[in-house]
Amino acid sequence: MSRARILTTVVARFHYRHEAELAHGYLDAAGVPTALFIDDAGGMDVGLAFVNPARVVVRVEDEERALKVLAEVGMLNERGEGIEGDSAGGAVGDQPSEVQEDVTEGS
Repeated sequence: MSRARILTTVVARFHYRHEAELAHGYLDAAGVPTALFIDDAGGMDVGLAFVNPARVVVRVEDEERALKVLAEVGMLNERGEGIEGDSAGGAVGDQPSEVQEDVTEGS
């Protein structure tokens, strides 16, 4: 088994967990693989999300499609930001990051 690096990017940020989960659902239904990074102590400390908003993460190659899906369902504002619409929303211009994932050789 080898490990492959997958470039990812944040396509939206939300101050509320349920908004990020809703965005994740829309992307999943559209066939866009998505990950959520949410730091709110499992929903027990909602205030943490205002300091560190929930992030919707996709592979770099899926970014354009993900943004299109989120815009079509009204999850992004006209500036391409999460529906919160403040400086913590959106991710246009976020730098891609690498995620290491186990990939079976030959697949």
